[in-house]
Amino acid sequence: LRINRWGIKLSRWALMINRWGMKLSRWALRISRWGKKLSRWALRISRWALRINRWGVKLGRWALRINRWGTKLSRWALMINRWGMKLSRWALRINRWGTKLSRWALMINRWGRWGMKLSRWALRISRWG
Repeated sequence: LRINRWGIKLSRWALMINRWGMKLSRWALRISRWGKKLSRWALRISRWALRINRWGVKLGRWALRINRWGTKLSRWALMINRWGMKLSRWALRINRWGTKLSRWALMINRWGRWGMKLSRWALRISRWG
């Protein structure tokens, strides 16, 4: 009888352990499914990362091209700036010449006025004579 009781107890324990094993196997299946889903998502994410990386490479190339264009434009701007400086110097020289010429014109104009006055006086004097 004791052996029979021990056998019954052991069979109950075996059933409980069997139930736990079934539950554990179900959980293992669920976790494996989640693992498959996660691996699929990981593949998708890695593909997207590769695409984004390619876009980054393309953007980097474009940035280099734009940078080259910027350096060329800055060189052109420097050359144009130098030409502008030269032109401004020439404009200053021409302006100085203009001021000199205007002074000379004023002097000649004054002389012209004096000449007109002198000629009028000469005419008056010649009329008197």
